[in-house]
Amino acid sequence: MFFFIDTVRILNRGDDGVIDRLANFTVYVYEEDPTAFSAANRKLCKHYPGTVGSGQWVELSCESHVIGRYVRVSKYNTDVSSLLQICELEVYGKRATAVQFRRSPNSRISNPMLSEHSVATSIRCLRLCYAESLCYGANFKQSTGNTTPNCQLVSNNLTNTIEEDGTGWDAYVVDSAGSRNGPKCLG
Repeated sequence: MFFFIDTVRILNRGDDGVIDRLANFTVYVYEEDPTAFSAANRKLCKHYPGTVGSGQWVELSCESHVIGRYVRVSKYNTDVSSLLQICELEVYGKRATAVQFRRSPNSRISNPMLSEHSVATSIRCLRLCYAESLCYGANFKQSTGNTTPNCQLVSNNLTNTIEEDGTGWDAYVVDSAGSRNGPKCLG
C-alpha cells in the first residue's frame, strides 16, 4: 500500500541533557524498505536544521509530493555522543488510491520476480502490483490469446535495472509524482 505523505510530527525527549539529540535531521520517504534494500530510492520530505525543544513536538510538512510506504528520520553526525533520539513519531497523509506508474516501452525490469500472471490489460497487471506490498514494478506484454503469463511482478533489487527488450514487453515502475489531499493519520 502506498501513501501520499503530507506531514511528519516528531516529539523530542523531555529529560535533561539529551534534547540536542533531536537536532539537524532529515525526514525521507521510501517506496521500498530501506533496511532490506540499501539501494531503495529515497525522497526528501523535509530537513530540520535546528534543535527541537525538550518535550516539544515539531511538525514538518513535506516540501514536495512524496509517495511511499516507509519513513526514515536520519541525522548525519560523526560524533557518537550526539546520536539521534526521538520520543514519538506520527506520519500523516492519504492512501494513494491511484498510484501512477512510469512506462518504459520495449523494456523489462530485470529484478527478481515475485509472481507471474495471465491478465488482459496492463491496468490489471499494475493493480496486482499495487496490491502486493513487495512489488517494485511490473513487466507487461500484450496477451496473444493463450494462457501464457504476460504480467510479471518484480521486487526491488540493488540495481533496479530496466533493459531494452525487443520482444514486446513494457516495464512499469511506480512514479512518485502525484497530488495530495488533506492530512489523515496513517494507522
